[in-house]
Order: sequence, then structure tokens, then C-alpha cells
Amino acid sequence: MTTANTAKPMEGSRSRSQIIVLFIALIVFIMLLFANFAYLNTQSNYDKQYISHAGELRVLSQRIAKNATEAAAGKAAAFRLLSDARNDFSQRWGFLKKGDPATGLPPA
Repeated sequence: MTTANTAKPMEGSRSRSQIIVLFIALIVFIMLLFANFAYLNTQSNYDKQYISHAGELRVLSQRIAKNATEAAAGKAAAFRLLSDARNDFSQRWGFLKKGDPATGLPPA
């Protein structure tokens, strides 16, 4: 009967150490979960900026086509509008290709 009593303290320390290890693993996984949420939030913000720039590029391409037609017809004001649209298009295209340091947007 004495051998049965000596086995119980060993089992208790083993289960206690398992609980500690599992608790530490739980803390680590929770920290990884929050790091994953932060990473996904950052990537989501980048995606919103990419979509915004791409949508604006589509509008600018239509504006460039319209202003080019008007400039070819001889309207002087269309040249300035064409130049502004081209410069804005170039800037936004650069944001997609090279990133935007002002907002921290990486290249696409």
C-alpha cells in the first residue's frame, strides 16, 4: 500500500507541469493570434489604398481620352486638363509601382 501512495505525488507534479506548459502555449498562441490580426489589418489597409489608386487610374484614363479628343479638336483648355490628368495618372501609377512613402504603402 505504501507504493500506491508514492505514485500519486509523481502524477500530481506531472499534471501540474503539463498545465503550466499548456498555459504557456495558450499565451503564445494568443499573442500570435493578435499579431496575425494586426498583420491582416495592415494588409487590408494597403488593399484599400491599392483599390483606390486603381479606381482613380481608370477614371483618369477616361479623362485623358476625352481631353485628348478635345485637344485634337483644337480646344486650348483641353491641353492643360490633359497635362494635369497625365501628371496625376503618372503619380498614381508610381504609387502602385514604387509605393507611397507618405502613407507607408509598399509597392504592389
